[in-house]
Amino acid sequence: MTQTKPNYFLSQPHQPFFILGVVNAIIMMLLFALSYKGILTLQTDIANFHVYSLVFIVFTNVFTGFLFTTFPRFCQAEVISKKYYSNVFYYSLLGSVIFLLGAFISHMILLAGMAILFFAQIFIVLKLQEIYLNGKAADKKDAFWILTAHYFGLLGHILFIELELNRYLGLDVNLLSLAVNISFYMYLIFLAFSVA
Repeated sequence: MTQTKPNYFLSQPHQPFFILGVVNAIIMMLLFALSYKGILTLQTDIANFHVYSLVFIVFTNVFTGFLFTTFPRFCQAEVISKKYYSNVFYYSLLGSVIFLLGAFISHMILLAGMAILFFAQIFIVLKLQEIYLNGKAADKKDAFWILTAHYFGLLGHILFIELELNRYLGLDVNLLSLAVNISFYMYLIFLAFSVA
């Protein structure tokens, strides 16, 4: 009888999300640089690609890896099941790949990747909210602010999807400034300070 080795890659929540975040960072920054130099042509505006990919494809994965590991401890709750975080990871991976393909092939494919990434982010926030509500910690002020930052992240994500959808439909509604400000200041910076 042979014994199978356990899959260490998915053994803890931070491992797959950190690796996905790092790999995405390298790929997205390389593609941004090549596009900026005019070597590659993107189906989206270069500023949208740069900000969206860093916020929702790189940093969201890194923060998710950290919080899926530590948030249950912050709130004194049960750890997140391997099945749950594995599914979120696979959706994030799928959304990243489809977004990347869409950036070169078709605006519609790019939007599909964004929708999958948004779907994954919804499940991230739902799990954090469940942990927050069911946690037995007496003081959950920091956890509250972490969760609040994630809701701003969902809002920023919706605005980026709307921005790309408007561009695809040829509508002249520029939401870039609002999407960037909410995603960067009210999501990433707010989340970083809340975690710290």
